[in-house]
Amino acid sequence: MNNVEKSWRNSVKDEPFNYFFLDQYFNRQYKSDHTFNLIFIFFSIVAIVIACLGLFGLVAYTTLQRTKEIGVRKVLGASVQNILALLSKDFVRLMVFAAILSVPLIIWGLQQWLNKYAFRIELTLLLFAIPISLIFLIALLTVILKSLKVASRNPVESLRYE
Repeated sequence: MNNVEKSWRNSVKDEPFNYFFLDQYFNRQYKSDHTFNLIFIFFSIVAIVIACLGLFGLVAYTTLQRTKEIGVRKVLGASVQNILALLSKDFVRLMVFAAILSVPLIIWGLQQWLNKYAFRIELTLLLFAIPISLIFLIALLTVILKSLKVASRNPVESLRYE
């Protein structure tokens, strides 16, 4: 840097020698995006946890309301898998409806956000398939864990309950 500064002073005597490193300049430029990314990840995790807690409560309420039905089905020969499928069917429909409703909104929001950049990524199906699959997996695990406890109980206890 000293040699560059000497050359600058020899060739341009009236102007001050100001310099910066390009990587630091780019880091300053994208610091707000990095901060936004961290905040977005934090609130996304909080939203997913709250949604799973709500889903867990909804499944608990649904299984409580259908305790007698589950007991009768088990007495008539339904397997645990059949009962899990029965209880999961309604929640899967809701998740599919939510995914269909949210994908166009996400596409619009991402396009608005990416328009401020000179170089953009393409919005591919993989960008939507992986997060939606993970959300489905988390939701199904939540539903199955609570439903499994009710579905594996002795049917006599279920029928005596009410």
